[in-house]
Amino acid sequence: MFIPIESQRYANRNNRPLSRSLSDSNKDQTILKVYPSGQYGPQDKTYEDAGVPPRVKPYMPPDIPPQEDTVYESKPTQVDSKADEETKSSADDNISNLGDFKGANGCICVPYYQCDDGNIITDGSGIIDPRKIKPSEKEIPLESDFKPPFCGTFHVCCSEPESSTTKPYSHKCGIRNPSGINKRILAPEQKGESDFGEWPWMTAVLKKENGANLFQCGGVLIDRFHVLTAAHCVVQFSKNNDYKLVVRLGEWDTQKTTEFYAHEDYNVVNIEIHGSFRKGSLHNDIALLRLENEVQFKPHIDSVCLPSLEENYDSLQCVTTGWGKSAYKGGSYSNILKEVKVPVLNHYECQKALTQTRLGPRFRLHNSFMCAGGEKGVDSCKGDGGGPLVCYRSDGTYSLAGIVSWGIDCGKPGVPGVYVKVSKFLQWISEHTGEAIENYWPHNE
Repeated sequence: MFIPIESQRYANRNNRPLSRSLSDSNKDQTILKVYPSGQYGPQDKTYEDAGVPPRVKPYMPPDIPPQEDTVYESKPTQVDSKADEETKSSADDNISNLGDFKGANGCICVPYYQCDDGNIITDGSGIIDPRKIKPSEKEIPLESDFKPPFCGTFHVCCSEPESSTTKPYSHKCGIRNPSGINKRILAPEQKGESDFGEWPWMTAVLKKENGANLFQCGGVLIDRFHVLTAAHCVVQFSKNNDYKLVVRLGEWDTQKTTEFYAHEDYNVVNIEIHGSFRKGSLHNDIALLRLENEVQFKPHIDSVCLPSLEENYDSLQCVTTGWGKSAYKGGSYSNILKEVKVPVLNHYECQKALTQTRLGPRFRLHNSFMCAGGEKGVDSCKGDGGGPLVCYRSDGTYSLAGIVSWGIDCGKPGVPGVYVKVSKFLQWISEHTGEAIENYWPHNE
């Protein structure tokens, strides 16, 4: 997914839109096996073929600056507490980018001068007063020059005093963690890879079969009990009790367990397919999964906001995420969750672009779809189906504009990817979740 494509992909011999799921490929399903440690396949193999109130308007984000590869250390680096003021200032500048989340090792990363004899300073002695920073009205780029320290230079892992209390996690839909959550990357980050916990609503939909979990497609968490995905990903399971679906939340690197928080699995107890879904054309390609147990929101697991009918994303740069393939033919699946910005096209532009493909000049784009992309090598692809297309808004939240549905090959220049237009299904979502649509707009619980 999202890697420049160097060769032409084969066309779909049936002249149908290519869905973005794995459900139609038995070969892929057998390879994408989920192991107890969180792996989607053997560690020694590379995958091969494997609404918001109307007053809040979407915001056009700035261009993405180039990224510098950064190596993050696996062990804390001890720093001399007598470092000069210039060094201290440099560390302080990055405090807001490092979440003070407690990990399994019982300590948290803090600037060295906030730690005294292994315990966090609680009386503020010698510490500069913290600054209150207002939420930015501009989106933070996907790939910035900031280098998260994770207890690297100027930071140490410090135990909390017994008298201290951990602030409860405060839920708000659509909040991205731009620099990840106390990230523990042990290797250089690759272009297009997300940070751990950056997109907390991203889910993996898995199928239980013969004691194993097989990856089916992506999904997106919208509340404590429900996940939205593409109907074509799960329709075969809606009336088949031989297989059980599992939704995995908080996943990031499918091959390792170095994440600061563990992923969580939830059984699916009901699959609601839209009544007007059409398998051939993929019209109304949306499904709602009901989870057996209530999700407890955490820094790396939270919901996305839903849009309002008034929101218009045309010409915006939005973000799609997934573990899908890098190319339609010959590409490999990603171990780490990928992210990419794609421009949203209006309905007319999208239909015009698609009529230039093998769909032909008489193709008409259904009103349940929206489009994004069209740049060479930048697209969602096979395995990304059901995943989210989210757009940044001026209130600092992200709303779910679309769900990955289908495309003509992957990453062809001038050919956008096609997504479910979520705003068309707000009433349907409300009816089947039992929640007023306003409850899916930004507010604090």
